[in-house]
Amino acid sequence: MPYTKNPIVYPSGFVSVDVAKVNENFSILADAFVNDDPTTGIVKNADTVDGFHASHTPAPNTIVPLNANGILDLSASYVRSNVYTFRRVDLTEATSDYELQVGEEAYYIWNTVSRLTLPLRIRVSGILYQLIVVAPRSSGFINLELFPNNTSYTNAFERYSMYPSSIGYLTGAWLGYSYDDGYYLVTSSGSSNVFVWERAVQHRILYPSIIGGGMLISCLQTMRQNKGEMHYAMIHASSNYPRYIQGTNRWNDIAVDWISLGSLVASAQNGTITVFVRRLA
Repeated sequence: MPYTKNPIVYPSGFVSVDVAKVNENFSILADAFVNDDPTTGIVKNADTVDGFHASHTPAPNTIVPLNANGILDLSASYVRSNVYTFRRVDLTEATSDYELQVGEEAYYIWNTVSRLTLPLRIRVSGILYQLIVVAPRSSGFINLELFPNNTSYTNAFERYSMYPSSIGYLTGAWLGYSYDDGYYLVTSSGSSNVFVWERAVQHRILYPSIIGGGMLISCLQTMRQNKGEMHYAMIHASSNYPRYIQGTNRWNDIAVDWISLGSLVASAQNGTITVFVRRLA
Protein backbone atom coordinates (compact mmCIF):
# COMPACT_ATOMS: atom_id res chain seq x y z
CA MET A 1 0.00 0.00 0.00
CA PRO A 2 1.49 3.39 -0.93
CA TYR A 3 2.24 5.84 1.81
CA THR A 4 -0.15 8.80 2.19
CA LYS A 5 1.35 11.84 3.83
CA ASN A 6 -1.98 13.36 4.96
CA PRO A 7 -4.39 10.42 5.44
CA ILE A 8 -7.14 12.10 7.45
CA VAL A 9 -9.70 14.15 5.54
CA TYR A 10 -12.52 15.93 7.35
CA PRO A 11 -15.65 17.74 6.01
CA SER A 12 -15.43 21.33 4.86
CA GLY A 13 -16.00 23.72 7.68
CA PHE A 14 -15.10 21.14 10.27
CA VAL A 15 -12.14 22.29 12.30
CA SER A 16 -10.09 19.91 14.34
CA VAL A 17 -6.73 20.97 15.70
CA ASP A 18 -5.90 17.40 16.75
CA VAL A 19 -6.59 16.02 13.27
CA ALA A 20 -4.42 18.72 11.70
CA LYS A 21 -1.60 17.75 14.02
CA VAL A 22 -1.92 14.11 12.96
CA ASN A 23 -1.53 15.04 9.30
CA GLU A 24 1.41 17.32 10.12
CA ASN A 25 3.14 14.48 11.95
CA PHE A 26 2.62 12.15 8.95
CA SER A 27 4.26 14.78 6.70
CA ILE A 28 7.20 15.23 9.05
CA LEU A 29 7.67 11.46 9.18
CA ALA A 30 7.62 11.17 5.38
CA ASP A 31 10.12 13.99 4.93
CA ALA A 32 12.72 12.02 6.93
CA PHE A 33 12.94 9.33 4.23
CA VAL A 34 14.44 9.27 0.73
CA ASN A 35 11.94 10.66 -1.81
CA ASP A 36 9.78 11.61 1.17
CA ASP A 37 8.53 8.01 1.18
CA PRO A 38 8.89 5.82 4.32
CA THR A 39 8.22 2.69 2.22
CA THR A 40 11.77 2.99 0.80
CA GLY A 41 13.10 2.12 4.24
CA ILE A 42 16.02 4.50 3.66
CA VAL A 43 16.37 7.41 6.05
CA LYS A 44 17.85 10.61 4.66
CA ASN A 45 21.42 11.30 5.84
CA ALA A 46 21.55 7.95 7.65
CA ASP A 47 25.12 7.50 6.34
CA THR A 48 26.40 10.72 7.87
CA VAL A 49 28.47 11.38 10.96
CA ASP A 50 28.32 15.01 12.05
CA GLY A 51 26.93 15.81 8.61
CA PHE A 52 29.63 13.99 6.58
CA HIS A 53 28.48 11.30 4.11
CA ALA A 54 30.07 7.87 3.68
CA SER A 55 31.31 6.67 0.28
CA HIS A 56 33.80 4.13 -1.12
CA THR A 57 35.03 6.88 -3.44
CA PRO A 58 37.41 9.25 -1.58
CA ALA A 59 36.28 12.86 -1.91
CA PRO A 60 36.42 16.06 0.16
CA ASN A 61 34.39 15.90 3.38
CA THR A 62 33.60 12.21 2.82
CA ILE A 63 34.01 9.23 5.17
CA VAL A 64 35.54 6.19 3.41
CA PRO A 65 34.56 2.76 4.86
CA LEU A 66 36.35 -0.56 4.34
CA ASN A 67 35.64 -2.12 0.95
CA ALA A 68 34.37 -5.65 0.28
CA ASN A 69 37.88 -7.02 0.90
CA GLY A 70 38.18 -5.32 4.27
CA ILE A 71 40.68 -2.77 2.89
CA LEU A 72 40.60 0.98 3.44
CA ASP A 73 41.22 1.97 -0.19
CA LEU A 74 42.51 5.54 -0.38
CA SER A 75 44.16 5.17 -3.80
CA ALA A 76 42.23 8.17 -5.12
CA SER A 77 43.18 10.31 -2.15
CA TYR A 78 45.70 10.35 0.70
CA VAL A 79 45.93 10.50 4.47
CA ARG A 80 47.50 13.65 5.78
CA SER A 81 48.11 15.25 9.15
CA ASN A 82 49.50 18.70 9.81
CA VAL A 83 53.04 17.38 9.40
CA TYR A 84 52.96 14.11 7.43
CA THR A 85 51.30 12.62 4.35
CA PHE A 86 50.69 8.92 3.61
CA ARG A 87 50.43 8.47 -0.13
CA ARG A 88 52.21 6.90 -3.09
CA VAL A 89 51.86 8.51 -6.52
CA ASP A 90 52.90 7.11 -9.90
CA LEU A 91 55.00 9.72 -11.75
CA THR A 92 56.37 7.36 -14.42
CA GLU A 93 54.66 9.22 -17.25
CA ALA A 94 54.25 12.62 -15.58
CA THR A 95 54.63 15.62 -17.89
CA SER A 96 54.95 18.39 -15.29
CA ASP A 97 56.63 18.72 -11.92
CA TYR A 98 54.66 17.46 -8.91
CA GLU A 99 55.11 18.84 -5.38
CA LEU A 100 55.57 15.99 -2.93
CA GLN A 101 54.30 16.62 0.58
CA VAL A 102 56.33 15.55 3.62
CA GLY A 103 56.11 11.74 3.80
CA GLU A 104 54.62 11.38 0.32
CA GLU A 105 56.36 9.00 -2.08
CA ALA A 106 56.62 8.94 -5.87
CA TYR A 107 57.45 5.77 -7.77
CA TYR A 108 58.57 5.01 -11.32
CA ILE A 109 58.73 1.89 -13.47
CA TRP A 110 61.63 2.79 -15.75
CA ASN A 111 62.09 0.68 -18.86
CA THR A 112 65.63 1.55 -19.92
CA VAL A 113 65.13 -0.27 -23.23
CA SER A 114 62.55 2.39 -24.17
CA ARG A 115 64.46 5.38 -22.77
CA LEU A 116 67.72 6.03 -20.99
CA THR A 117 66.52 9.25 -19.34
CA LEU A 118 63.92 9.34 -16.57
CA PRO A 119 62.59 12.82 -15.66
CA LEU A 120 61.64 12.63 -11.97
CA ARG A 121 59.11 15.47 -12.35
CA ILE A 122 59.37 16.63 -8.73
CA ARG A 123 59.18 20.29 -7.79
CA VAL A 124 61.60 20.95 -4.93
CA SER A 125 59.82 22.62 -2.03
CA GLY A 126 61.42 20.76 0.86
CA ILE A 127 64.97 20.43 2.14
CA LEU A 128 65.51 16.65 2.22
CA TYR A 129 64.51 13.83 -0.17
CA GLN A 130 65.34 10.13 -0.39
CA LEU A 131 66.01 8.41 -3.71
CA ILE A 132 65.96 4.59 -3.97
CA VAL A 133 66.89 2.72 -7.16
CA VAL A 134 66.47 -1.05 -7.52
CA ALA A 135 68.04 -2.79 -10.54
CA PRO A 136 67.00 -6.17 -11.96
CA ARG A 137 69.25 -9.07 -10.99
CA SER A 138 69.89 -9.96 -14.62
CA SER A 139 71.25 -6.49 -15.41
CA GLY A 140 74.81 -5.64 -16.35
CA PHE A 141 76.62 -2.45 -15.33
CA ILE A 142 74.26 0.48 -14.89
CA ASN A 143 76.05 3.81 -14.47
CA LEU A 144 73.54 6.32 -13.10
CA GLU A 145 73.71 10.12 -13.18
CA LEU A 146 71.36 12.71 -11.72
CA PHE A 147 71.06 16.10 -13.41
CA PRO A 148 69.50 18.57 -10.92
CA ASN A 149 67.15 21.04 -12.58
CA ASN A 150 67.56 18.81 -15.67
CA THR A 151 70.75 20.77 -16.36
CA SER A 152 74.50 20.15 -16.63
CA TYR A 153 76.60 22.52 -14.47
CA THR A 154 80.28 22.63 -15.45
CA ASN A 155 82.60 21.63 -12.57
CA ALA A 156 79.92 22.50 -10.00
CA PHE A 157 79.94 19.13 -8.20
CA GLU A 158 82.66 17.48 -6.18
CA ARG A 159 82.43 13.75 -5.52
CA TYR A 160 84.07 11.50 -2.97
CA SER A 161 83.50 7.77 -2.81
CA MET A 162 84.93 4.75 -1.03
CA TYR A 163 84.75 1.24 -2.35
CA PRO A 164 86.65 -2.04 -2.19
CA SER A 165 89.09 -2.84 -4.95
CA SER A 166 88.77 -5.93 -7.09
CA ILE A 167 90.81 -7.83 -4.50
CA GLY A 168 89.30 -6.11 -1.49
CA TYR A 169 88.68 -9.39 0.26
CA LEU A 170 92.40 -9.82 0.94
CA THR A 171 93.85 -9.05 4.34
CA GLY A 172 97.37 -8.26 5.42
CA ALA A 173 99.48 -7.67 8.49
CA TRP A 174 99.05 -3.90 8.10
CA LEU A 175 97.31 -1.31 5.99
CA GLY A 176 99.05 1.63 4.34
CA TYR A 177 97.70 4.82 2.75
CA SER A 178 98.82 6.51 -0.43
CA TYR A 179 97.54 9.13 -2.89
CA ASP A 180 97.72 8.61 -6.61
CA ASP A 181 96.15 10.93 -9.21
CA GLY A 182 92.88 11.58 -7.42
CA TYR A 183 92.75 8.21 -5.67
CA TYR A 184 93.48 7.45 -2.05
CA LEU A 185 94.55 3.80 -1.81
CA VAL A 186 94.47 1.57 1.24
CA THR A 187 96.90 -1.29 0.69
CA SER A 188 97.69 -4.49 2.47
CA SER A 189 101.19 -5.63 3.38
CA GLY A 190 101.53 -7.13 -0.08
CA SER A 191 100.82 -3.72 -1.69
CA SER A 192 97.45 -4.96 -2.92
CA ASN A 193 94.73 -2.33 -2.95
CA VAL A 194 91.99 -3.14 -0.44
CA PHE A 195 89.93 0.05 -0.41
CA VAL A 196 89.91 3.08 -2.69
CA TRP A 197 88.92 6.66 -1.84
CA GLU A 198 88.12 8.49 -5.04
CA ARG A 199 87.78 12.22 -5.64
CA ALA A 200 86.49 13.96 -8.78
CA VAL A 201 85.03 17.27 -9.98
CA GLN A 202 82.13 16.96 -12.40
CA HIS A 203 79.06 18.59 -13.94
CA ARG A 204 76.31 16.42 -12.39
CA ILE A 205 75.69 14.01 -9.54
CA LEU A 206 77.42 10.73 -10.37
CA TYR A 207 76.32 7.55 -8.65
CA PRO A 208 78.21 4.23 -8.49
CA SER A 209 77.37 1.44 -10.88
CA ILE A 210 74.68 -0.91 -9.65
CA ILE A 211 74.72 -4.31 -11.28
CA GLY A 212 73.18 -7.73 -10.90
CA GLY A 213 70.19 -6.82 -8.74
CA GLY A 214 71.94 -4.02 -6.90
CA MET A 215 70.33 -1.19 -4.94
CA LEU A 216 71.17 2.50 -4.48
CA ILE A 217 69.92 4.71 -1.63
CA SER A 218 70.64 8.43 -1.78
CA CYS A 219 69.64 11.26 0.58
CA LEU A 220 69.42 14.59 -1.25
CA GLN A 221 69.85 17.87 0.64
CA THR A 222 68.29 20.66 -1.42
CA MET A 223 68.84 23.91 0.53
CA ARG A 224 70.41 26.65 -1.62
CA GLN A 225 73.35 27.21 0.74
CA ASN A 226 73.90 23.51 1.34
CA LYS A 227 73.10 21.31 -1.64
CA GLY A 228 74.30 17.77 -2.26
CA GLU A 229 73.71 14.15 -1.47
CA MET A 230 75.03 11.13 0.45
CA HIS A 231 74.60 7.62 -0.89
CA TYR A 232 75.40 3.98 -0.37
CA ALA A 233 74.94 1.14 -2.79
CA MET A 234 74.94 -2.64 -2.81
CA ILE A 235 75.99 -4.41 -5.99
CA HIS A 236 76.35 -8.07 -6.93
CA ALA A 237 79.81 -8.24 -8.44
CA SER A 238 79.18 -11.88 -9.25
CA SER A 239 76.62 -14.52 -8.44
CA ASN A 240 78.52 -15.40 -5.27
CA TYR A 241 79.16 -12.22 -3.30
CA PRO A 242 77.94 -8.61 -2.95
CA ARG A 243 80.01 -5.43 -2.77
CA TYR A 244 79.36 -2.20 -0.93
CA ILE A 245 80.05 1.38 -2.03
CA GLN A 246 79.41 4.66 -0.25
CA GLY A 247 80.01 8.25 -1.25
CA THR A 248 78.79 11.80 -1.51
CA ASN A 249 78.31 14.55 -4.11
CA ARG A 250 78.41 18.21 -3.09
CA TRP A 251 76.94 20.98 -5.25
CA ASN A 252 79.25 23.90 -4.56
CA ASP A 253 77.41 26.65 -6.48
CA ILE A 254 75.38 28.45 -3.78
CA ALA A 255 73.99 30.97 -6.28
CA VAL A 256 71.73 28.37 -7.91
CA ASP A 257 68.45 27.15 -6.45
CA TRP A 258 67.53 23.48 -6.69
CA ILE A 259 64.06 23.91 -8.22
CA SER A 260 63.39 20.60 -9.95
CA LEU A 261 64.83 17.40 -8.51
CA GLY A 262 66.01 16.58 -12.02
CA SER A 263 66.46 13.60 -14.33
CA LEU A 264 68.15 10.23 -13.92
CA VAL A 265 70.24 9.05 -16.85
CA ALA A 266 71.37 5.44 -17.37
CA SER A 267 74.49 4.62 -19.35
CA ALA A 268 72.98 1.66 -21.20
CA GLN A 269 69.85 -0.40 -21.66
CA ASN A 270 69.50 -2.72 -18.68
CA GLY A 271 65.89 -3.81 -18.43
CA THR A 272 63.34 -2.31 -16.07
CA ILE A 273 64.50 -0.32 -13.04
CA THR A 274 62.24 0.61 -10.12
CA VAL A 275 62.74 4.07 -8.63
CA PHE A 276 61.25 5.64 -5.49
CA VAL A 277 61.50 9.23 -4.26
CA ARG A 278 60.20 10.24 -0.82
CA ARG A 279 60.17 13.71 0.68
CA LEU A 280 61.56 13.54 4.21
CA ALA A 281 61.43 17.23 5.22
